[in-house]
Amino acid sequence: MQRAQEDIDLVTEGERLPMFDDWERLPYINAIILEVLRYNNVTPLGEYHLNKYCAHQCGIRYRYAP
Repeated sequence: MQRAQEDIDLVTEGERLPMFDDWERLPYINAIILEVLRYNNVTPLGEYHLNKYCAHQCGIRYRYAP
């Protein structure tokens, strides 16, 4: 994390927050963000199956979730 902070300080000169315009000059931060997203998905991937199971178990007007 020390390297990430140093990269941000180098680009922003320690005076402001990073902006989207700085994205191209922060490859290490880009790699960190992509690795975090790869490790833990933003959206749950099993939600469809959960809803289908719940509709089957709950018997919502005898209809199943698509």
